[in-house]
Amino acid sequence: MSRLKVLLAMGSAQLLREVRSLLEPLEDINLAAEATDGRAALLAVAEATPDVVLMEALLPKLSGLSVTRAVKARWPQTRVLLVSPLGSPSLVRRALEAGADGYLLYSNLPALLEDSLRALGEGAFVIEQGLLRRAIAHPEAKGTVSLGASLRGAAKPRR
Repeated sequence: MSRLKVLLAMGSAQLLREVRSLLEPLEDINLAAEATDGRAALLAVAEATPDVVLMEALLPKLSGLSVTRAVKARWPQTRVLLVSPLGSPSLVRRALEAGADGYLLYSNLPALLEDSLRALGEGAFVIEQGLLRRAIAHPEAKGTVSLGASLRGAAKPRR
């Protein structure tokens, strides 16, 4: 089995470390590059040509949504998984409209990240069921619900 090349783009050093710590033990995942803002993420995609971009939806300098649009326009085969502490229906909808192939909440990354990356690598679309249900059921909703900005204390993956 070939290793999945992943680019990791998170807006804070702490979150970057936390997500990296989830990826490092995975033998079939190759962490190809890292970025801490949207502009750097876009440059890193051009250099590293990852299979999957694992990126924060609301990055500094250039939002993850804008980076997603640019990546999908230039490298349509590259899969984009957006993550956020926010589960607002409008943000989820905007992510999907930008071309994201998946959307997960930070709080669920420890439990869902490994399987989600593998599924994306196989061409699947990944979104938490509750998020999709809310985005479809409440298309006019503009409110934002914060669901935790750190992975600390989140559920651990099941093995």
